[in-house]
Amino acid sequence: TSYRRLKAIPHIYVYHSTDDTVVPFSDAERLCKVVPTATLIRFENRGHFLGSDFPELLARLNGELDVA
Repeated sequence: TSYRRLKAIPHIYVYHSTDDTVVPFSDAERLCKVVPTATLIRFENRGHFLGSDFPELLARLNGELDVA
């Protein structure tokens, strides 16, 4: 299954907003329960990440990738 392939990845970050009206937040939670290497990064009031300005996501990605 596709979950088996995901489990082979050393670490997965799942970024999701609690108010996403396209993909329910519960889907992200369920994925993180099934894939032990997944970490859920929760955002509030960001919908489906369709906006062009998202400084907190950029800061998070820069920190995780260790990019200045």
